Amino acid sequence: MPKLLQINVTANWGSTGKIAEQINQAAQLRGWDIYFAYGRNMIPAQSVLIHTGNLFQVYEHYAEHRLFDNDGLASRMATLRLINRIKRLKPNIIHLHNIHDHWLNYRLLFNFLNTVDIPIVWTQHDCWSFTGGCAHFTLKKCYQWRDGGCKQGCPMRKEMIMRRLFEKTSVHYALKKQLFTHTKNLTLVTASRWLENIEKESFLSNHNIVTIHNGINTSTFQPVDSTEVRKKYGIGKSRYVIGVSSVWLPYKGLYDFMQLPPMLPEGVKLVLVGLSREQMNMAQIKGIVGVERTDNILELAALYSGALMFLNLTYEDNYPTTNLEAMACGVPVLTYNTGGSSEALSVDTGWVVEQGDLSSVAAIVRDLVERECVCPSEVMEMRQRCRKRAENEFDKNDRFSEYIKLYDDLLEGK
Repeated sequence: MPKLLQINVTANWGSTGKIAEQINQAAQLRGWDIYFAYGRNMIPAQSVLIHTGNLFQVYEHYAEHRLFDNDGLASRMATLRLINRIKRLKPNIIHLHNIHDHWLNYRLLFNFLNTVDIPIVWTQHDCWSFTGGCAHFTLKKCYQWRDGGCKQGCPMRKEMIMRRLFEKTSVHYALKKQLFTHTKNLTLVTASRWLENIEKESFLSNHNIVTIHNGINTSTFQPVDSTEVRKKYGIGKSRYVIGVSSVWLPYKGLYDFMQLPPMLPEGVKLVLVGLSREQMNMAQIKGIVGVERTDNILELAALYSGALMFLNLTYEDNYPTTNLEAMACGVPVLTYNTGGSSEALSVDTGWVVEQGDLSSVAAIVRDLVERECVCPSEVMEMRQRCRKRAENEFDKNDRFSEYIKLYDDLLEGK
């Protein structure tokens, strides 16, 4: 049987780890042996898991990044061990996902990949592969990667004093360009049309670039009763809007969410899922119902299902799966006009507003509340359209079968 090796920072954990594992499961159903190399954080999976490195190595990698801007150039022994494992495994396809974030040495990995005659698929979950180190660039509106190449004095890093002293933005950019443009049999997959178009403007444009949208388990994420989660988190019978993130970093719009509660209609609560303990305290002060990060998918589906609307106030994103999960639970989505976030929506399943326009966000919530009071059947029809769109467009079995076809085509030399 053919062997498929996924490589990602996490295994079956977080959005990218779950996507990679679900692709493996789709391949397994079609007769592939499936393997998964990861750095940290995992949930038991059907794949044969290959743990790369250890906690000490991760901390050491963080230290080198902090002092010498060496993210992606540390973890030398861990990467060499992974390379030796790949040599013994002899996979027919190697599928990369997030190889950054302090766990692999991309120079060592690609020096090896550039010597083998194995088809390489690389799913682009962000913009790291063609910049001098940034996963996203839109917040700072920095286009150095396109306009002659990333240089020293990166605006994404200037606030971090220690990294400025040893900044290697131009070094990373030049090294990535050298390594990634010379990789044989490399196919790049983007999750959004937005990122596909961006990458065609980068030094990666010499490779085949295709879009395969993310998929989700529409059997798990479906409309379910929310009574128990309402009781658990003190929501009661109140209407609520919801935001969800695995980690609430500033670019996810946390500051905007914190400003939103007094702007919402009376009786409408804001629920945020995925908060840290410190953020939970801040949320309580702001009148927000806070929920810490949960791996309980059934509970998450219930939280989605009970919501009036899903809010995605992100300032940087590619093709967020939270939009898909909410719609699969029959919940309309309001998103900022960010990256490929709006690509999941149709005109009758959600709204797109400009970044930071909280007055429009509040007005749309207010309008939906009024519509639910005056004509509840109209709102119910909208929720049904959301569910139908998820079934037709986001089912993981359909989306991830596109990867299997890609693998087959690569092995057949098409």
